[in-house]
Amino acid sequence: MSHSGTCIRCGFQDESFLHCIQDCEFSRRLWNHIDFDNLDFFLNLDDWLKLGATGSQALTFLASVWWSWRHRNLMCLVNETWSLSRLSFNIRAMVETFRN
Repeated sequence: MSHSGTCIRCGFQDESFLHCIQDCEFSRRLWNHIDFDNLDFFLNLDDWLKLGATGSQALTFLASVWWSWRHRNLMCLVNETWSLSRLSFNIRAMVETFRN
């Protein structure tokens, strides 16, 4: 994780993998931006993983986890920040690639 221990994206919470992909305010906005906006979706980690990875939106869920983590690494390693629109575009492009 980051050297300071604080999330590089929100600057408020201790950084962990789970925080980066689910709990960080930036990640929450990303999930909402790609239509994972049901509040129940975030309540329980086991349900979150099970519903996300096996539901009808599994490809979108998995691509979102991957791109969220990649974005975090780009911020830490090369100081590169992307907009929600760019991340959303990359997520949807990855999903389309896997479907075709």
